[in-house]
Amino acid sequence: MLMKRWLIVFAALVLLLAACQSAPVEHVDEFREAYIASVRAAYISSALEHSGWQIALVGDVEVSRTGISFSLQNRTDLEFNYGAAWELAYYSGGDWLPVPHLPQEIEWAWSGIGFSLQSGEVQEYHPSFEWLMGELANGRYMLIKDGWLGEWPGGERVYVLVEFFVSAETRRIWRR
Repeated sequence: MLMKRWLIVFAALVLLLAACQSAPVEHVDEFREAYIASVRAAYISSALEHSGWQIALVGDVEVSRTGISFSLQNRTDLEFNYGAAWELAYYSGGDWLPVPHLPQEIEWAWSGIGFSLQSGEVQEYHPSFEWLMGELANGRYMLIKDGWLGEWPGGERVYVLVEFFVSAETRRIWRR
């Protein structure tokens, strides 16, 4: 199933690249955005299929329209290693979809920053999404982080999912 999805994403990439070569310049950005959205959707789908109990949400979750604070605990005997980026998805019509980025020119770069969460350790996180996605509308959301247990390469890939809600009645603290 996963291989089929990656094959679909690869085919879409090939088609988009072919279209970009023959498309007028004004359409290249549309193709690029469609490609990025398809890669983000495939990532979300993979995370939902492979999430586990290893890295768990603990304590209270503080939610606002522009950011969130929460704590994670590594419940394994191995170190959890991960990068800086989080993915943000929203629930609509029975599916988890990527939250659209703001329509501004943002220069993307891969960050070589790595972090780790030791076995048994609890770490607090405060991701802000205002700079990239603006204020969130009312709805059901999920932050997604991937990383690996143990040494890289060769460690087990793990996804962390943090689900939360934004509404007119949302208090600052949402309890699990």
